[in-house]
Amino acid sequence: MTTGSEYDDALAIERATNEHYQRCLAEANAPRTPNGGEIAAPANTIWTGAGKPKPLKPNTDGYLVGRVSFDVARDDLGYLRDYYVGTAHCACGDSMLIVSWAAELAKPLYLGTGWNPGASMDARYRPNPRALRAVRKFAHRVRRLIDFEDVLEPGVPQCSAFPQAAAAPTVPPPPPRHSKPPATVPRVETEPPESSSDPEERPGDPAPVGPDPEVRAIADSGDEPVPPTDGLRGSRLVLASLEAPRSDRLRAVLATLQPDQYRYVTWHAAEHLAVRGHPGTGKTIIAAHRAAWLTHPEHDERQTGHRRLGSVALIGPTDEWGAHVSGVLAESGATGVDVLSLEAIVRKLARERKLPLHRDDQQYFETDWEIGRTAHRTVEVLGPRLSKLTSEKDRRELTFNKIVQNASDAGNPEDSERNTWLREARDFENALKDPSYVLLRACIGLLTEESRSFRRYQHIIVDEVQDVRGAEWWIVDKLLNDGGTYSLFGDMNQRRADFTWESWSVLLDRLELSNPDESPLEVMALATGFRSNVKILNYAARLLPKSERTVSALRLGDESSVDCQRVGSTQVIPRAFERARALTEEFSEGYAAVIGWNPQDLDAIRQRFYECGWRQSHSGNRILELTPATGPRKPQQRVMLARPVDARGLEFDGVVVVEPADFKKNLGRHGSLYTSLTRANKKLVVVHSKPLPEKLRGRA
Repeated sequence: MTTGSEYDDALAIERATNEHYQRCLAEANAPRTPNGGEIAAPANTIWTGAGKPKPLKPNTDGYLVGRVSFDVARDDLGYLRDYYVGTAHCACGDSMLIVSWAAELAKPLYLGTGWNPGASMDARYRPNPRALRAVRKFAHRVRRLIDFEDVLEPGVPQCSAFPQAAAAPTVPPPPPRHSKPPATVPRVETEPPESSSDPEERPGDPAPVGPDPEVRAIADSGDEPVPPTDGLRGSRLVLASLEAPRSDRLRAVLATLQPDQYRYVTWHAAEHLAVRGHPGTGKTIIAAHRAAWLTHPEHDERQTGHRRLGSVALIGPTDEWGAHVSGVLAESGATGVDVLSLEAIVRKLARERKLPLHRDDQQYFETDWEIGRTAHRTVEVLGPRLSKLTSEKDRRELTFNKIVQNASDAGNPEDSERNTWLREARDFENALKDPSYVLLRACIGLLTEESRSFRRYQHIIVDEVQDVRGAEWWIVDKLLNDGGTYSLFGDMNQRRADFTWESWSVLLDRLELSNPDESPLEVMALATGFRSNVKILNYAARLLPKSERTVSALRLGDESSVDCQRVGSTQVIPRAFERARALTEEFSEGYAAVIGWNPQDLDAIRQRFYECGWRQSHSGNRILELTPATGPRKPQQRVMLARPVDARGLEFDGVVVVEPADFKKNLGRHGSLYTSLTRANKKLVVVHSKPLPEKLRGRA
């Protein structure tokens, strides 16, 4: 827009268009009678270990994501001159074409002229990507369109990019359906557009790296880096979204997905995908949107050659993570996605509610892949006897006791530690009281349950792969259909335990993942940080080997971004509480956290919040809310008190980390501490009485 008044006029028109689209969607999604011919789509679910997975309420509101303008001369392609992209296709009259963000025609919004129409798209209706003039990206607050930004192709004047009124489109007939879909449709390589990341990603094409590569080193320099905003598509909207208050619910970023993010989101369903990146580079954003794209009801195989999937699992570390990502699915129109946390899966299969799943003194033989194989071999041997038992508990008990008996009879010196541990269980009833046997019980439960707790999936997406233990991988792998595929996201620098797989090459080898032609699977790299700022990331990166201290973020931060406070031992809890309260005031519309290693410290801080009138949130037993004062309602202040294991995959406006010296190292690295320090989006406070880890000493 060349003037403020022109922008205001255009915003008013787009806002009215968005409201018209929402009314059309509401009418289209109005309840129908059973005889109305409606086709039911499988619901998305979120499951936290109690009862059946609960369906996620679908979002029938929807909103416009963007607008696309082509320079098209042919009358039969007049509908491409100016059309909209929304969360779902909707017929809104003859004067407006709205396609779903999952449709082939949405790709120009994300890829610009780097888009190549799908090989299966009918050539008669295939536009020339070079005829793209501009795209317009929209920003929303709740359901209201509040802003937009135009991304113009070179040589296109602003005034001609989007006329105030578009000519009525002539919608062509649908492309013919293939009698038999092509066996494989290769991904079309595109020229890298000038773009980058989204509210969490990096510009440019996906960067393949070898299995388990070294992260590019960025030499320490006294000069502050310049945020790489020039490569972003819709950079103003991206930066505005990053500055917005955080929440315990992740929102869809359909308008600001960057080209590399979009390519990972739309990776071919028949191929495995592995993506690594430092904290805040957008791994969880991509994972959640990928689940939505794979299952979107308007995912058109005829146009793209990609098969729409009916069963996808989106798996992460904790129940809080599951609640955090679930909103993306409903908002973006996904169907048939189950959001599962590893802790809920293990508890369900083990029939365990109280014993801890993670312990500081855990041993490798309690958690590795071998215990799943041991359970499987034992069940095969006991097959006839197990089939005669009607009680599931009896089948579990017989299997467990047989494993203990075999360990007592074994004379393999190489497995003496494992056999000693199994013998110490004595029997099933005794093992029910010991947390070290929970994973073994879960493996047995998966093999002996009468009705499956979980269906099998065509595709499984796993976030935070660096923290998945071997036995958990064994369970997850049993949930994948034969011929199914994985999408894996993680950061090996954030490993919190010694007994998870130590590198991408080991992980891919153990899971036997490769490309369709059996060539080694490449790990794709993300580089640009979105969630946090350079000051915070530089501080946390001190914990990494020098060769891996890559820091690239869109925001620099300032001197107040990192605040280290050393106090006396008796003042740690009061000061941590004081700073946490200050963060809830500073980010009153957002979300703060206190992360500590010792549960006793967190309990003491929690008690101080209670004494000041805070109460437990319904959102989870680790989240506190301040009850609104009487009078005009104010935004509720929110704070989460968590151990590092519970904060994985989450983000906050401000974070207080308590006593970094107490955080346990793994294999000589500070994985848990590194994760905790990088949860902050805007401000990080470190409160300690003990000396900091050596690499963190000095000026923040």
